[in-house]
Amino acid sequence: MIQSLLNEVVSLAPVLVLALALGYLAVRHQRLFLALFMFLTAFVSTRDFAPTLGVTFSGVSVYPEDLIMVIGAGAALNRIGQWKLRPATRMAALVYVLLVGLGAITWISAFGGQVGANSWRLPMLSATLLLYATTRSRAWSWGDLRVIIVAPAIVVAVASMAGILLYGFGSNSSAVEVAGGVLYDSRPVSAPGSLLMLMGLWVTLLSPGKWTGKRLFIVVLLGGMVLFTQSRSVWVAAIFTIVVWWLAPRSRPRGGSGGLRGLSRTIITFLVASTTALVGFSVTPLGQSASDDQTFLWRVALWAESMDIPRSWVEWLVGSALGPTPTAAPGLFPSHSLYVIAIEMTGFIGLGAMLYLVVSLRNAPAPPSITPLGLVVCVAFLGFGVGYPLPPWAWMLAGILLASNRPDFTDAEWSLDHARTHMPGVLTMEEDLL
Repeated sequence: MIQSLLNEVVSLAPVLVLALALGYLAVRHQRLFLALFMFLTAFVSTRDFAPTLGVTFSGVSVYPEDLIMVIGAGAALNRIGQWKLRPATRMAALVYVLLVGLGAITWISAFGGQVGANSWRLPMLSATLLLYATTRSRAWSWGDLRVIIVAPAIVVAVASMAGILLYGFGSNSSAVEVAGGVLYDSRPVSAPGSLLMLMGLWVTLLSPGKWTGKRLFIVVLLGGMVLFTQSRSVWVAAIFTIVVWWLAPRSRPRGGSGGLRGLSRTIITFLVASTTALVGFSVTPLGQSASDDQTFLWRVALWAESMDIPRSWVEWLVGSALGPTPTAAPGLFPSHSLYVIAIEMTGFIGLGAMLYLVVSLRNAPAPPSITPLGLVVCVAFLGFGVGYPLPPWAWMLAGILLASNRPDFTDAEWSLDHARTHMPGVLTMEEDLL
């Protein structure tokens, strides 16, 4: 007995060392901590290069995301004095975090740690990252977004391209399952990974600074792989973002005009729409799920079935936060939609809080960009949410933008970042790592 326990403790030594290192980073170097999480997310989202990580202790499986969640929550509580969101935004975030925490506690009490944690792992990680990203003493900068969003997006794009070159669009990959002549898991990257590339694309497009060959290459790489990864939910999100970008007022912070003229924007919009349609037609012979209309009809059937299941008024309001319900219990398949899953897990109260947070992104300032980044992210998340729940990193990005809309932050924070971009040395090494 003692020998077995000692063996388990020894096997956990690397995990303990990693936890201590991550704890130091979470408290002292917030951007680096989130960047490491995003690079892990990038690799996990790929079809052919996803690592298998995790250890088992006393019958309970522990994954890197669990460490991120626990350490991030502790660091957020340590920084709780910096949680100075606008009152309504703070209330919505608090409601969401409390419902998720209550759900995790009640499920763990009812079904044990393994089942309860597995059922609420992603919502808990999402709530933790939202809270962690919004507890910051200064505004996030464009430099932060390039490190946390663009760099991991490039990793996803390169891994996707390598997977396509090595295994094609899925037909030759050992990771692909074939059932009834239809390919499953055949796309080179998951839908959240494709969404990450879309967000990296928009951060690159809208961030201040001169257009260079490297920047153009990143735009072409990310834009091309968003198309070739064949995720229709991300295509919908991309179309939404292009439309809102085309319609958004093109004015600089101090009233000067800027940006592309209407004709240029129209031409770009037409080219992107045409290319998307061309890629959609090109994958039809492959039997990919991106060209299979049954995947959409299957989702609609799931949504309708979930909404038709009778439940009490308390379950409609708070979902399964007080315990399992007819629509959310161990072993039940999720409904493949941000909106329906939110109702199942946290009820209409949780859905309202989540939607308020996402819609609040539209007002997030990001000067000196001529287009509001928050508005683009808002419509992308709303469009993607039709077919999938938002991944945890999306709530991290939401937290970054919401934190930049704090009453005590001004455009000067972002403008200072613009100045530092063109004035090397202004930002100290310690500030750069925070």
